[in-house]
Amino acid sequence: MVDDSLYGRRDKRGNWRPLAAITYPPVFVWPARPLAFLRWLPEYLLPWNLLYALIAVVFWLYLSPPLEAVARLDIGAIAFIFARNVALVLLFFGAWHLRLYIQKSQGTAFKYNAK
Repeated sequence: MVDDSLYGRRDKRGNWRPLAAITYPPVFVWPARPLAFLRWLPEYLLPWNLLYALIAVVFWLYLSPPLEAVARLDIGAIAFIFARNVALVLLFFGAWHLRLYIQKSQGTAFKYNAK
């Protein structure tokens, strides 16, 4: 179970107040701070964005029809791309659904205590 007091508190009305204010990443701050940006970049890329980029490159190189077929609007190539994308979406969101909803891995499962 996550201890909410580590991240904020509730006021007397019950409204949530986080301890830290929201800040913009260094890429959107002016004047530019290049050293802060370089320190922030690995946090942004690793691990998820790098994984998504790797999946995109693998799909482009190995699971895409030739560009000539797509340029001609070949129905077979378009159907292949559609089927490939549907399979990827089902696999990706199915994996997240399994992990977060079925296995309840976040520890945020609703607990109903009927009296």
